[in-house]
Amino acid sequence: MTRRDLGRLMTGALAVAATSSQAVAPPGPKAGAEHWRQDFPALRHSKGEERLVYLDSAATAQRPTAVINALRVFYERDNANPGKTQHAMARRAYEQYQKARETLARFINARSADEITWVRGTTEGVNLVASAWARSVLRPGDEILLTVAEHASNLLPWRLAAEQTGARVRFIDVDEDGRISLEDLDRKLSGHTRLVAFSHVRTSLGM
Repeated sequence: MTRRDLGRLMTGALAVAATSSQAVAPPGPKAGAEHWRQDFPALRHSKGEERLVYLDSAATAQRPTAVINALRVFYERDNANPGKTQHAMARRAYEQYQKARETLARFINARSADEITWVRGTTEGVNLVASAWARSVLRPGDEILLTVAEHASNLLPWRLAAEQTGARVRFIDVDEDGRISLEDLDRKLSGHTRLVAFSHVRTSLGM
């Protein structure tokens, strides 16, 4: 697979996300950073004249008002183990659980809501993919491409998967601004590349 092939794959995914995003939340006349800030109570706080700027969303994302309100209503009315044939609260919880999966499936253009698996965060998701899917696919001699700037939460699962399957981890350089070196990506992509799993892009090449 060449960089052009990878670019087409990425462009298709971004186009789907953009289309879905517009369908779910079209920007209105108030669109812009200030408009979106108002949806997040945590971002309304300030210290003197300095407003809060939050840059740690990969670790813990702030919740918008709609999510906070939905959680409050759920815990007040439907807090139960989701189930089809149990008591009324459990059934309501199950219905909401399934509706959320269906909404997300439409948003990311999944073939079915059955493809949606809930995880508590990105780190758990990466570990799940590396410990389950990747280890069933990787073979000795396969290559996993990461960047030299990976966080340990993304680096360690792939190193462990490589050790247990006989695959090899290779690293792509980044420039001074933290962007991936496309020239180095061209050099590192090969017929042995099975997985591109770095922070900027996570996609299976299926080769």
